[in-house]
Amino acid sequence: MASTDLSAMPDQFPSQTLRAVIGGYSAAGSKLRNDDAIAGKVPDGAAQRHFKGIVACIADGLSSARNADRAAQLAVLQFTRDYYDAPESWTVQNCAARLLASLSSWFHSQNRSGNADSEGFATTFTAIVARSTTAHIVHVGDTRCYRLRGGYGSPC
Repeated sequence: MASTDLSAMPDQFPSQTLRAVIGGYSAAGSKLRNDDAIAGKVPDGAAQRHFKGIVACIADGLSSARNADRAAQLAVLQFTRDYYDAPESWTVQNCAARLLASLSSWFHSQNRSGNADSEGFATTFTAIVARSTTAHIVHVGDTRCYRLRGGYGSPC
């Protein structure tokens, strides 16, 4: 399947392109170790912002798991990278489902490997994919997601 050359059509997008700034902060709180991870991407080009959108992710590693921090980091980085590498023909829902299934399968294989250093990959995961006029929420676990509007937050 041929990929579309997104740079060849810069004038074919609305003048009001999707814009965002991503930032994040996480603290360990009362725990000794912070097992949270945050990642996101705002594509430089209008074409990629138009076709793929903007991604922001947070993962909270299960603190009792040996590799919780690695699981959280891997989840946000891999999801963000693989989302933009996925075929354009995949819907956001299809892409997110495939990526999470792949991550889950890999975590499961590590946890069942019999190697103590490779066990304990456990994390929650929440992402938003903002594309055009739609925000897609991708969610696994007990991480909370809120929509902020007018200074007030409401659960997603």
